Amino acid sequence: MVKLRKSKSAASHNGKGNLVLPAPQGKNLINKSLKDRPRVRQLKIASTDYVESDDDATDSWADMEQKVEGTEWMIPYYLPYGELIGIIGEPKKGKSFLALATVQRVITGVDWFTGKRVAEPANVVWCDTEKRAKINLGRAKKWGLDMSRIKLPFKGEPFRAIDLDNKEHIDRLFNVVCRYKCELVVVDSFRGSHRGEENSSKIVVPMQNLADIGAETNAAVTLVHHTKKMHEGEEIVANSGRGSNTFLQMVSSQLVVDQPNPKSKWRRLQVLGENLGVAPKERGFLITNDGLKFGDAPKPPKKKSRQDEARTWLLVNMEPGKDYDASEIISRGVDAGHSMRMLQRASNNLVNKETVRNSKNVITGHKWTLPPQNSPT
Repeated sequence: MVKLRKSKSAASHNGKGNLVLPAPQGKNLINKSLKDRPRVRQLKIASTDYVESDDDATDSWADMEQKVEGTEWMIPYYLPYGELIGIIGEPKKGKSFLALATVQRVITGVDWFTGKRVAEPANVVWCDTEKRAKINLGRAKKWGLDMSRIKLPFKGEPFRAIDLDNKEHIDRLFNVVCRYKCELVVVDSFRGSHRGEENSSKIVVPMQNLADIGAETNAAVTLVHHTKKMHEGEEIVANSGRGSNTFLQMVSSQLVVDQPNPKSKWRRLQVLGENLGVAPKERGFLITNDGLKFGDAPKPPKKKSRQDEARTWLLVNMEPGKDYDASEIISRGVDAGHSMRMLQRASNNLVNKETVRNSKNVITGHKWTLPPQNSPT
């Protein structure tokens, strides 16, 4: 066995806490222990222009810790009190239904998933910015919600949309939350709640105004937002929200709604871009006349491999029981966009193959036949 030797250039310890450094001519130089080293001189931070004053005293993280007792959850790991949360998704995928389900949670006091009472009923504020009053009222009636608990931001102007850039509107919303002890604020949607350009970082102003209400009152605040245009099969990620990435930066987390399987009515709920702890596992929900029914998250349909696609083509283009010249059917398949290799693989265990010989027993070709049991019908 070959004996491994340590490099002579490697540093080692002498067993007394001192570092032994290699030196020329095989001699070792032992440095002083760290405790014997002189301390680095501390710079004096000061200025001759500064006059000390008690007015300059400030708090530390230790002071802040005494005020922050940890995150309190309206819906554990999904919706915290005092924070701004985004609800994002493509159009018609269930964002507003999910927002209404959060309202149902507050005004009934029942849990999302179990249906059990977990809190006393409370009030909410719903800010409609998309002129969907009739739709929202219809859904609330179907779900049997106590609509007297769903407050509006303005008195005598039920259809007035809130403007998050307007200080008077922000003050009004703040006062309504405080007067009616509203535990939840819903703004549906962000697009109609401000006058700015979504692609601009200036959207930080209306979002900060809304976040301040949550921080000051401890109410949970949800902001419904659309995703950018998604391509077919494209997965939603944390920064899929439409416009500037400022939206992602300003929310504490995002409740993401999508429909991974278009043939299924089940939607998927994920928590993405969160910074409040471990995100919960994804859930599925079904929209019913009584509210949302929760279950396992739906999965995207399995994508067909190229071999699967070639197999489907053979099933569609070969009549069961009829003999086909293998080279001819392969040529047609290649013209249809399938490779010869995939067609050969797809034919295995699918068609009956027979070698064709002439009168002199010379191979002249091959015959493929699709058995009746492999008919696409």
